[in-house]
Amino acid sequence: MAKVSFVLDDDLVVTAPVNIRVPKSVTTSATAPRQAFASKTIFVDIRVPDEDELEEVQDRIRRDNEAVVAALTDAETARLTATDDDARLAAEARVDAIRKTLRDAATEQLKAFIVGLPDNHGIGEQDGSLAVYSTDLIERLCKRRHIRNALWDAFLGVLNGDPKKGN
Repeated sequence: MAKVSFVLDDDLVVTAPVNIRVPKSVTTSATAPRQAFASKTIFVDIRVPDEDELEEVQDRIRRDNEAVVAALTDAETARLTATDDDARLAAEARVDAIRKTLRDAATEQLKAFIVGLPDNHGIGEQDGSLAVYSTDLIERLCKRRHIRNALWDAFLGVLNGDPKKGN
């Protein structure tokens, strides 16, 4: 019998590190004040989509991005050409709504691919207890830009490999 090196599994789920840079309070010294960041690592289980699903997701993202760029361009043009405060405020509200829609879409995509938390995942609740996986937890994490961006980086790293290492 041949030795198996790789098992072709329909549901490939991998544990991935999520490296988050958390802002700390500013430090002051004799020179200029300095904003510091602390690096924190958590772990999530990411479902790796097959090629067909990945292409479908990428096509949907491309179409959505094109529509969003067109809507943002229209709203920004309306804001810049507004002749009164009410029109300008309405255009700014449209821009804000479009940006929120983008954030929500990114969160929904992460919820579709982040499917669990491994043991010792490193995410805690305010009371000190270990967080339990749920789509609500992913939404809560994604409300912070630096965490949402770190989750995206981890997801893209799982899909594309590490470009620095030539994977």
